[in-house]
Amino acid sequence: MKEYDHQLGMKIHQLLIQQNLENQVDFTKVAECQDTGYQEMIRAKFAEVLNLLGFATSEGENHNIAKRVINLYLQERFWGLDYHRFPTFAMMSNQFNYGEPLIASNIAFQTNCEHHLLAVKGRAVIAYIPKDHLVGLGKLNQILHFFAARPQLQERLTKQVFVVLQELLATDDVAVVLKAQHDCMNNHGVINDDSWHTSSQFGGIFKLNSALQLQLSVDITHNKC
Repeated sequence: MKEYDHQLGMKIHQLLIQQNLENQVDFTKVAECQDTGYQEMIRAKFAEVLNLLGFATSEGENHNIAKRVINLYLQERFWGLDYHRFPTFAMMSNQFNYGEPLIASNIAFQTNCEHHLLAVKGRAVIAYIPKDHLVGLGKLNQILHFFAARPQLQERLTKQVFVVLQELLATDDVAVVLKAQHDCMNNHGVINDDSWHTSSQFGGIFKLNSALQLQLSVDITHNKC
């Protein structure tokens, strides 16, 4: 069972605001989405949109489609906008004095394009060099998945994970590389199913060491996405 830390989440929320990296979202509306009455209003509005588009044949069918879509957004696709669900980040003492890169490779992630709400799917490599503390590698995945579960731009997602891990791990020695395919590339006349987009952010030793950068780039290139 996942554990959450709302207090830590709000600290991270403020950090991202200061860094101009927070998503362009009205978080008061996000909070209202926890209310069942407000959720029903959203479903009704979305059913109206479906009716105007002529997608469904009856009012009841419209509402059923709207219910499934809105539930998908709130419960699966956009839950990362709720800082009550920010993952805990307990660390352990680095009693082994381990000082080499710790690398989590081939992390599958999915987010939604902020401009079209279409899927962005790919793999990530996240690395850090510990100082006084270590963290379970699964926590790196959880941070990525939290910020992926919202309407996103790949560039912002990369920076958010990078900055947040630098803060939580108390080190500049963090690296994040994302490689993804964007479903929206098949719209607006651009047809390219094989196009991949890679974004990266290197800090501390990773920024100064081209060999480490190359290693992480090779890891992401060899991932079977």
